[in-house]
Amino acid sequence: MPEIGRFKIQELCVQLMYSFLIKEEAGIEIDFINALEEACDAKYEDCDIYLKEVLINCLKHQDKITNYVESYLNKWKFSRLNQVVQAIFIVTIAEFYLVEEKIDKAVAINNAVVVRGKNTKVATVVTQVVVNRTDPAFKNPTKPIGQFYSEKEAKKLAKEKHWVVKEDAGRGWRRVVPSPKPVD
Repeated sequence: MPEIGRFKIQELCVQLMYSFLIKEEAGIEIDFINALEEACDAKYEDCDIYLKEVLINCLKHQDKITNYVESYLNKWKFSRLNQVVQAIFIVTIAEFYLVEEKIDKAVAINNAVVVRGKNTKVATVVTQVVVNRTDPAFKNPTKPIGQFYSEKEAKKLAKEKHWVVKEDAGRGWRRVVPSPKPVD
């Protein structure tokens, strides 16, 4: 499969998730590997790894994502949304929160907006807060950031870049940073 960009990957994910939702509603079993091979016009092992990761997270966390979105729908059920919108929500949230790779959140949101057919840009707002320099969080960093690494690679990067790394729930190793409580 030729190299494809993030936008195209997200578009493919939405198309596949839409077809999965339609099949699910009709009671048809989803053949994940076959659907992916057809969409990519390639063997499963040759399909883009990021595409596979996003789709796997979409399916694995579909109920969690549905409940999350439903909590903001003000007495609506997720099922009241049309399947295209459902697919866009599921893919965007899976990519935004669940994909085990560092991505620019604004890019994920912008891509979802474009896939939806709106000509709008989204901006990321960076904020700063005041923290206590003696907060215990500085001595024991716990907030995972960035991508996952093997133990060997994580320890090598930790040594080279003076990072603190820890295993993250059996999924791999990640850099961790302090997360002190704001005082203001």
